[in-house]
Amino acid sequence: MAISKISNGGVATSGLPTGTVLQTVTNGTVGTVSGGTNTTLSDIANFTVSITPTSTSSKIFVSVSCGMTNALVGGANVQCSFSLLRDSTSLASNIAGAGTGSGGVQVRDSVAFSHLDSPSTASAVTYKVQGLTNNASSAYYVNDGRIIVMEIAG
Repeated sequence: MAISKISNGGVATSGLPTGTVLQTVTNGTVGTVSGGTNTTLSDIANFTVSITPTSTSSKIFVSVSCGMTNALVGGANVQCSFSLLRDSTSLASNIAGAGTGSGGVQVRDSVAFSHLDSPSTASAVTYKVQGLTNNASSAYYVNDGRIIVMEIAG
C-alpha cells in the first residue's frame, strides 16, 4: 500500500488510493414529513442532495433509510412506492407499506436503498428520493430518515 504524506496544505485527491471516501453530503428529517396523496412520483422533502465529483472516474455511494406510515382505506389494497434518482435517471425502487384493511388503520414500514453509482462526470449531480401512493385516499408520511451520498475515489 502506498503511503500518502501530508505537506503544504494537504493531499491532492489524485494521490489517494482507489476506494477512499473523498467527500460526504447528507440531508434528512427528524420527525414526520408528509409524503402526500400523490399517485405519481413526487419529490419527498429533505431527501435531496447535490454533490460535485472531483473526477469522472469517481463512484458515488448512496444510502437512504427512513420509516414510513400509510393510512389504510377500507377494502382497498394500499401501497407506497419509492424511487432513488440521479437527476432524472431512476437508479432503484422499493415498495413499502402494502396492506389491505379497514379505514383508520395505519401500516408502518421501513424504506432502505443502497446504490453504487458511476455518474462519469465532474459536474454537479443531484440524488433524490421520490414517492407515491397507489390510492389517492391514502396519505403517506416519511419518518426520521436520511440520505447519505459519498464520493469514492475510482
